[in-house]
Amino acid sequence: MNKVTALEPALNMSPPLDAAMGQKLRRYAELLVKLGANVQKGQTVVIQAPTFAYEFLGMLAEACYQAGARRVYTEYVDETLVARQLRYGGIKEASYPAYEMDFLLDKFRDNGTYIRIQSPLPEVYAGIPQDVLTAYQKSKTAARRAMQEIVGDFKSTWVIAMVANPRWAKQVYPELSAVDALEKLWEDLFTFTDVLKEDGLEAQEELIRRSHRRVERLNQAGLTKLLYKSSTADLEIQLPEGHLWNGGAEMAGNGLRCMANIPTEEVYTVPCKHGVKGWVRNTKPLIHDGILIDDFEFTFQEGKVVSHRAGVGQTQLEAILDADEGARYLGEVALVSVDSPIAASNRIYYTTLLDENASCHLALGDSFPIALPADAPQAIRDQLNHSDKHVDFMIGSADLDIIGLKADGTQFPVFIKGHWAF
Repeated sequence: MNKVTALEPALNMSPPLDAAMGQKLRRYAELLVKLGANVQKGQTVVIQAPTFAYEFLGMLAEACYQAGARRVYTEYVDETLVARQLRYGGIKEASYPAYEMDFLLDKFRDNGTYIRIQSPLPEVYAGIPQDVLTAYQKSKTAARRAMQEIVGDFKSTWVIAMVANPRWAKQVYPELSAVDALEKLWEDLFTFTDVLKEDGLEAQEELIRRSHRRVERLNQAGLTKLLYKSSTADLEIQLPEGHLWNGGAEMAGNGLRCMANIPTEEVYTVPCKHGVKGWVRNTKPLIHDGILIDDFEFTFQEGKVVSHRAGVGQTQLEAILDADEGARYLGEVALVSVDSPIAASNRIYYTTLLDENASCHLALGDSFPIALPADAPQAIRDQLNHSDKHVDFMIGSADLDIIGLKADGTQFPVFIKGHWAF
């Protein structure tokens, strides 16, 4: 892993804005606004973005106004400043400013849509004690809870997407110079989102249609269990009666469609909280709160993680599992073929949004209510897990077989050797 300290002088974190790059970024912004958040005439838009994404945020705002947005509100995020706050202030200053989230939440509630731009900074929290990081994350979770409920329940439209920066680029491409690594990482982001194609929006629409066809097949199958078998998994997952698969794009509670993750390759649903048994080992690293966790394994009984270990990041893994009662149970089951465009790049991106779309994955913590019908009885809803955490970890591999079981015991092949079986 390329070592970068939080206080290291930063390179210029914006791409060279020549004409060609400017055109690509504007097309990327158009994708996030039109297909991702699906901004409508008269809507308010809330955008969160890193400070170094200033130019791109301007392009996003422009695209929002061109789509008819009434007002665009922004919040700049700077993890290097947060790291300084925690490094010098310690546990006494490990708090998140709730008033900032209250302001954005007020705008989001007002017929709003939400665009969140992420860009990891490797090692930004290096050296900060785990108890300080945990206290800060608890404060942040509490401050964001009301907004997260809207997002998690898809009560309104939203999208999360990535921008590149040199520190992250060097982590992904350590063999390249900083300039070349940044250029290559941007090329990857544009490739995964079809920005380099003349008909990029239509190409993404086709991806949505392909995902929806798989969703339809799985929903029609009426599965009761999933059986995972590979060199890194021997797992049985029970699914709630009437569960729904989703993927590609979702319908929000305001009646509008959104493509909540860009890029996306996953099809997902929810497990029964107490219906997971067996063991599973990660196949890609996990980055949580800027800390690397790798070579880890969970054993489940009656849905709960009853034993665990990590070759790297044991303390951080335990902080996740101890966050609350629901953090030791699964909240999501997601399927991604090993031949997805992101997987085909044969790179680790050290960020969940990309790595989870290169691999089948599970998530510890909170479930998505959207994965049950609106009229699902309370007894079924009580089978879902609830937690302030939702931490995805990757388990896909080229030897993974997933067999679905129907209520009558009929087998329904879902994955064969890491690929979709249909």
